[in-house]
Amino acid sequence: MATRKKGIFYSPPRHKKLAAIVTFESVTAAEKAARELAKMFRDAKRRDTKRTIKRAVVLAATRARIAARRRDLSPAEKAKLHRIAAVYAAAAARMVMPRKRRR
Repeated sequence: MATRKKGIFYSPPRHKKLAAIVTFESVTAAEKAARELAKMFRDAKRRDTKRTIKRAVVLAATRARIAARRRDLSPAEKAKLHRIAAVYAAAAARMVMPRKRRR
């Protein structure tokens, strides 16, 4: 029988700096975090740094969307998490990755 893994949500953050920026407290706080991450994405020089930032934003959207499925949350809390997921998803959609250069 295969062993069941816990998944990506239970491990410590790989990038503490990015994890400190991402928040699920409120929609306005998530918008502020998304703006800050978008600025970091624009200012990043290397493609791998941009990729790391975009992955963190996509993971934040996924995490909020999955958290909204919890049964012990009120409808208001679920709606808030869905709005937060939409904020991070929109930020990820605006982060266009540069093309990979050929060697």
